[in-house]
Amino acid sequence: MILRTFPLLALVLVPAAVVGGAGTGAATTSLQLGTDCRIGGKVVEGRGCLYAVGGGNVSGESQISRLTLGKDGLPSDRKPAGEICKGDCGACSAAISGRWLFVTGGSLKGVTVRFEIQHDGTLANRTEIPDGDRPCVNVGGMVASGKYLIVVGGWNTRLCYMAEVRPDGSLGPWVKGNPLPQICFCRGRVFRLGNRLCAAGNQNYESPSDRVFSAVVDESGSAMRWRRWAALPERAAHFDFHPMPDGKSVLYVNEETGALYVAPVAEDGRFGAWSKLENALSGGPYASQVGLPLPCGKYLRVAACAVNPRRFLPVDAVEMK
Repeated sequence: MILRTFPLLALVLVPAAVVGGAGTGAATTSLQLGTDCRIGGKVVEGRGCLYAVGGGNVSGESQISRLTLGKDGLPSDRKPAGEICKGDCGACSAAISGRWLFVTGGSLKGVTVRFEIQHDGTLANRTEIPDGDRPCVNVGGMVASGKYLIVVGGWNTRLCYMAEVRPDGSLGPWVKGNPLPQICFCRGRVFRLGNRLCAAGNQNYESPSDRVFSAVVDESGSAMRWRRWAALPERAAHFDFHPMPDGKSVLYVNEETGALYVAPVAEDGRFGAWSKLENALSGGPYASQVGLPLPCGKYLRVAACAVNPRRFLPVDAVEMK
């Protein structure tokens, strides 16, 4: 029997006290929200909601699920929010700029899909925006920075592109920006941290990289020259990498072993020493590949099987004390 969906949203709480090597304990918990397992999708936050965008699943659909954040900061009330395209959209990336949700990559060939986020968090007015001369940057990362959308890296490329987000949600022409120092198959591991963009990724699955690249952004949000900035604590073909909501620390998750690390962020954006947390998530072939730190301080991960996409098993949820 083939399981099509399974309730696999899990939490990791990483309070500020853990950063710097404080003692930790663990408790196991999970959120039974019945969300589809996804490989290679993206979770983004906006207007009090989480949007689980794309990702490969058994049905081959490319849906967006909306999760409302409650008073405790935890997601609940899962509802379908919209369809990105016909067919699977597993290798996509997404970003929110103002009241607009943008999706690119994956099976979207030559277009960026835009949704308007309504006041209640629902999505409306799906629009396809032609990408012009920008190639399909499969599984690259996309981030909103100031008035720009910036697409970083992707499969077998180190190119970066920027487009201005106009007030009406339309995009200006995609302009080629400064390239990354190496091919960066970053699968969405790009984010803004203070006045910098940070990006991490592998050249391919066979050659994992621990390099983190950074570029200063100007007042408009445009990225300057990229350079090597820091190193990840481990090398892994499948990993997750995010800033915590307060911007004072970064979180690294090795999806192959379940190891968790945190590092403090200095005022100049430099990372301090990585601290390995005592309690790890279940790793091995059952990797989430989709995660997001929540404003309440918890790390949300959507579990999926990285080896057999038709087999879904739960992943432990570790609550750090």
